[in-house]
Amino acid sequence: MTTLPPGLRQAPRWRRRLASLVQDIGRVRHYGIEASGVRLAKWAADHGRSLFPRRLTTLSDAEFFARGRASGSSWEAFADQERPSALPAFNRPDELRALLLSEHPDACQASVTDAERIVNGSLMVLGHQFMENGRIQWDLDPWSGTRFPARHRRRLGLDSFAADDRHTVDFMFANEVHKHTALLTLGKAFFVTRDERYAACAVSHLCDWVDRNPIEIGIAYYSTLTVAQRLMSWVFLWALLRESRSFRKQGLQPFVTSLCLQAEFLSRNLSAHWIPRNNFYLCELAALAFVGASLPELQRAGEWLAGSTAALSEELPRQVWPDGVSVEQSSGYQRLVLDLVLLVLLLRECPRAVGLDRVRQVGEALAEAHMHLLEPGGTLADIGDVSTERAVVLDDGREFRDGRTVLATAAALFRRPDMKWVAGRFAEESAWLLGPDGARRFAELAAAPPQAASWAGTAGGYYVMRSRWGPDAHQMVVDAGWTGMKPGGPGGHGHNDTLSFTLAIHGRPVIVDPGTYIYRGSPAWRDWFRSTRAHNTLTVDGEEMGVLGPGLFQVSQQPEPRVVEWHSAPCEDWLVAEHDGYRRLADSVIHRRAIRYSKPDAWVLEDSCRGEGTHRYEVRFHCAQDVTVTLAGAAVLLAPPGAPSLGMLFVGSSDLSTQVEEGWVSRQYGRKVSAPVVVGLWSGRLPTSLITVLVVLDDREADPWQERARRIAAMSYGTVQLSGREGK
Repeated sequence: MTTLPPGLRQAPRWRRRLASLVQDIGRVRHYGIEASGVRLAKWAADHGRSLFPRRLTTLSDAEFFARGRASGSSWEAFADQERPSALPAFNRPDELRALLLSEHPDACQASVTDAERIVNGSLMVLGHQFMENGRIQWDLDPWSGTRFPARHRRRLGLDSFAADDRHTVDFMFANEVHKHTALLTLGKAFFVTRDERYAACAVSHLCDWVDRNPIEIGIAYYSTLTVAQRLMSWVFLWALLRESRSFRKQGLQPFVTSLCLQAEFLSRNLSAHWIPRNNFYLCELAALAFVGASLPELQRAGEWLAGSTAALSEELPRQVWPDGVSVEQSSGYQRLVLDLVLLVLLLRECPRAVGLDRVRQVGEALAEAHMHLLEPGGTLADIGDVSTERAVVLDDGREFRDGRTVLATAAALFRRPDMKWVAGRFAEESAWLLGPDGARRFAELAAAPPQAASWAGTAGGYYVMRSRWGPDAHQMVVDAGWTGMKPGGPGGHGHNDTLSFTLAIHGRPVIVDPGTYIYRGSPAWRDWFRSTRAHNTLTVDGEEMGVLGPGLFQVSQQPEPRVVEWHSAPCEDWLVAEHDGYRRLADSVIHRRAIRYSKPDAWVLEDSCRGEGTHRYEVRFHCAQDVTVTLAGAAVLLAPPGAPSLGMLFVGSSDLSTQVEEGWVSRQYGRKVSAPVVVGLWSGRLPTSLITVLVVLDDREADPWQERARRIAAMSYGTVQLSGREGK
């Protein structure tokens, strides 16, 4: 386990529960008695079932065939029945296999290598070993070193957590295992090699999972999001193993009957009653649509397919701003929603799928926002929570943060030359999804860079300032949006990052968002990574801009952002935005940040505060872990390895002091590394302001970079002086 982060104290459990009750009462007032009553009735029904759970793993043959409209009542007839796959790429398996082996030989070999490790008794998930004596440890929590009990999902006791942080479980690790990505790895290896060993291994682990995870029992059913992701993995697994003898003989019956039971479980546990609804509901609907399309023999197949696609077409516009930004204000979950939309669009040939025109419209907006939010190297910019969520993992998963793979699929589906240009190549994941037809559509596109280098997601509050398109470009991404889940929402996956930014120079991240690190495994670290001090923005009197809690996915008294001005021109971008997160202080404060981007390589930030009283101010700049920081009073040098440095100069505040403190960066769930943080500190009466100049260094310049930075500041704000002692 890890030590607690400095600067944060965990509230006692009773206080957090009391605060949670108060917030629940507030939700009733905000959303109304009727909506809240629906949620309460659902909760009561679930807990009633938990008192007398049935330990049901599969259906008998008679029970299954009674649920369907299939001709005959034998598994032989069922296996031999001709049915088109819900996944169009698999309707011509030989062509798909040839495409993968010819265009993605390294990826195919990586799948085989990973499958061999599983066959040989090793399964590493998020850095932890989940196999022991050849069996997957489905109930293991490697974070706490404990086992999840085999109790009803409502009686696992995972909603509470230890106030002292010492014995807290984190089920995200187990969730990853229960999504069955490992079975997909084995299925992919079988598909490209036709080596029955991989299929037999997949069937063995599949049957073991079915036997040890009865419906509604244990951690496998705690999260309906995980159930939905597992169902989508199973739809792909069925397509991958359809030609396998082992699967037909030993795996088909437990697989199909469990698939049916899990879909029925999901259909009666939809998150439609959540206030507000989020990505869980979207994923659940997508999963039911795919099960309905894959098993048309089931009596409820048409209901699941038509009803779920119709509900998706109605729900997506509520969860995606018109500019394509997810209302959850999280780039990681924006990627998940885009994944889901692209998958659902594969069902466009299914006659019972409805509302897909609207789904397509929202999906294209999502993809365009995703394209602009990619860093020059193709990595997804960190905004809010970025954990492990993907609809289904069809590549090797090693490049989880590479956002170009999903963009390649979007380029082919939406026929977008600009998305092809940014994606670069038709990804392995795209091949599994779209097959040879998608590869041809992608190849026919004449790639061209997006017309505008900079971009504004005005509804979602994201602003991208980019020098040009290319892997060695400069790019700043500014978050001037809501905390999460729209005004009045709970916060969800959003962080206290209003007016924070990230900056890449020559394609290299230099000033970064620290990331997410952990959810429930450490409440104190969870709060640190979503705190104001963990972002590149201003802190007043050491307070949060929004009160963290009472829950780990809640922020109360959230700041209200306001964009005052934005314009983009060939020579400069200009953004002015503010928030009122410190209005609740005894002497209220409004924080405004103005950013002028003098293209291609200089930025001037002015942080100004207005209000009442005397306060203490801290502005932080979190650096990438490999950046070396050299501090000389008001002048700071940030040097990434093997790339030009970034100069940072503070001007305008005579009593400013600067320091470098230890921070952390997390680029994989459950892991963090130390990284430097540049801090500027000053105190004074309001109004007050601080100017920070950022310039990319050029070795060819004759004058010191500080002189250039001072000139740039003077051009923006007139005569200025250096901050701190160097300015005196």
